[in-house]
Amino acid sequence: MYWSNHVINPTDASWDCLLTVSETAERIARIEARAKIADRHASVNELATFLDLYESAKVAAKFAGWIDPHLEPVVFWVPIENDVSMGFAFRQADGKALILSPLPLPHLDAEPDPIED
Repeated sequence: MYWSNHVINPTDASWDCLLTVSETAERIARIEARAKIADRHASVNELATFLDLYESAKVAAKFAGWIDPHLEPVVFWVPIENDVSMGFAFRQADGKALILSPLPLPHLDAEPDPIED
């Protein structure tokens, strides 16, 4: 899996609005269970796919030197053509976060514009 990685400065703003990996896995499992009970022909491997992506992201995070995240990683969604894909954010004790995205997020690497008053 290709991961575009970005490190952002400490932020607490809206972090709690993002679902953790565990919360996301639980939600995907509930959706799959409902689909099976309703006998719908929904994709039944979404949880396995999600967990595989998370394992891949953990390997990428360790490769980038992020061995001991401070909090459980969170999941965010990125729209791609005809679908959405997920990315992961790993946070360290100092508040900095490693963002692993399936697509580059160049705005996270840009220097902030100076503020003029």
